[in-house]
Amino acid sequence: MTESTRPQHLIAIVAENGVDAISPAFDQRFGIQRITLLSTPALMPRARDLANIARAAGKACEVASLLGSWRPSVMGDTLQQLLDGQRREPWLINLSGANPALATTLFQLASERGIPTFVIEPDNDKAVWLIRPAASDARTESLDVADHIGLRQYFASCGYELLNVVATLKQRNFRAERCSKFLADIALHHPRVLLRLNRAGAELDPQLRSFVRFDASELQVLGFLVEQGYLHLHHHDRLQFASGEARNFLCGGWLEFFVFSTLAELAQTLPIADAALGLTVRTRQQAASEFDVAFMANNHLHLIECKARAPRRSHGVGMEVLFKLGSLADQQGLNSRAMLVSLSGPTPAEAQRAQSQHIEVLSGGKLRELRQHLQDWIGA
Repeated sequence: MTESTRPQHLIAIVAENGVDAISPAFDQRFGIQRITLLSTPALMPRARDLANIARAAGKACEVASLLGSWRPSVMGDTLQQLLDGQRREPWLINLSGANPALATTLFQLASERGIPTFVIEPDNDKAVWLIRPAASDARTESLDVADHIGLRQYFASCGYELLNVVATLKQRNFRAERCSKFLADIALHHPRVLLRLNRAGAELDPQLRSFVRFDASELQVLGFLVEQGYLHLHHHDRLQFASGEARNFLCGGWLEFFVFSTLAELAQTLPIADAALGLTVRTRQQAASEFDVAFMANNHLHLIECKARAPRRSHGVGMEVLFKLGSLADQQGLNSRAMLVSLSGPTPAEAQRAQSQHIEVLSGGKLRELRQHLQDWIGA
């Protein structure tokens, strides 16, 4: 399919989650300038959110309510009136999100009128043509929808307001990212030193000086963090944290930066449209939620929870962590994919819980495989 030379009018069905209804409008190859969203009364708040996102992108968008019976004859009359009452513009129909009865009725109308019709495959974000445009290449059965939906837009489509982020792809803390890679190396090759650093950060005097004594070999391992200004030597064998922020970073926050930095590198070659670290979002009911790392790939939301508790035998990742991640990913309407990155490995019960909630888990020594794991996850 080549870029359309005439403005297209898209008809799309509002579903409970995702942005498949409007994502093709952000791909200029579809040439969409006007959108009509079909929504049931129950999904009207979501329909208005989607319409606002489309309008903010410069698209004319209106919402039509699907009232009355679900009998095909009644639906057919309703949709017929809708088509007849609109402007004489080229139509496109997106059947993604339609229930079987509505999909069948709309497809029949599209066939009778020769209206190009497609669905979005939820796993790979491809537009699959059910009725091809007349000018399209007959060999083209599907089209990768361009990735232009950002995090703020996606959260807004689900009724969330994005309040704050610590870092984005355009606003990065390269010093923290460098040190996060150094700490990841310590976690893999000197886990005992990391354990002692965490212990030191847990007991500090008012000047952020630790009571834990470090030997010369341990101080040598941590030397780079002293050079970078996160730590200071105190009494030759003790450490002083440069600030409360430095303490939080060295005692766990670094893992979030390490994951985000890896994603930022992958964004140069993979379809990652947006990524952020340390997000705070709020619902219409003023309930706030926090996410360690979030990114958009293939117009779908991906959430990553990071757990930097130093590894101990039979320690696990914590059922509460899995419950939180599963709840945020599914139960709050975000329809996201979820991953847990943890220095500690899950117990058998936790592994089973993660599998049942479709949560990817990367733990322990597999941290060295983070880049490949993320690449496979995005492409899955």
